[in-house]
Amino acid sequence: MDIKVVVGLVNDRGQTYYVVQDDDGEDILYSMNRDWWSDRLRGQSAETVRVAIGQQTRNYDSGPKRELGVALNATVRDRLAKSGKNGLSVLEIGCANGPTIRHLTKHFPNLELTFYGIELNGVLVDDFRRHFPQYNVIQGGVEEFVENDVSTFPHAPYDLFLASGTLCMVKPNMMIEVLRKAARLTNRFVFWEYLENRNGQISKDRPVFFELEGAPHYLFAHAFETLLKKIGFKIDVLEFTPPESLSHGAHTGIIVASRKGRKRAR
Repeated sequence: MDIKVVVGLVNDRGQTYYVVQDDDGEDILYSMNRDWWSDRLRGQSAETVRVAIGQQTRNYDSGPKRELGVALNATVRDRLAKSGKNGLSVLEIGCANGPTIRHLTKHFPNLELTFYGIELNGVLVDDFRRHFPQYNVIQGGVEEFVENDVSTFPHAPYDLFLASGTLCMVKPNMMIEVLRKAARLTNRFVFWEYLENRNGQISKDRPVFFELEGAPHYLFAHAFETLLKKIGFKIDVLEFTPPESLSHGAHTGIIVASRKGRKRAR
């Protein structure tokens, strides 16, 4: 891999963020991410698959994703209070094998949940369907999400668009299209993501990427504040994962964002 980069930041935990200097580097990194995620369990032993599936069955009540659980619970309570109904519709990109469904049904056992998930890894899609045959899931990535017509999403407009550690795999020149498409389908976003470059302090114009320790792929740090403003959304909640809960050097956290004026998605 021959990509021209410069060091953009070394944070307080020693995590290095690089800025891509050549136009081809972004595509190379993204292709590596997509191939790695979609193929990582193909041809592996049953035990390896079992362990990987267990790792994806996340707990949102503790650890680095505790803030996600808190944000989800608050969002659901707010929606139920304002609607006066017991229903919630969720569109999730990168839904893995259903950890969000497990969390919501645990904390809101009487919730009438409508769910539409998109997941790139076929093994996780199969596991999702085994456990949650009553909910919609398709195998695909951001390309499929952007290209599919709004009419193919059966419950639009959704109450919530969720992405948890997924947008970091999207190449920066596609992120605005992903957010624009999501904004056509809902008025509220909840993201658990890598936020070091959230307002473009490393770079607003060039791709910023980093590598997690021991991971054979690369992730992007997006300028979420700038991107959300471009599509007419405002950040309602921005909260970092506490340092004691981080399992690596990259800073993660929660963004809850909503449409300015809260007009109905169309």
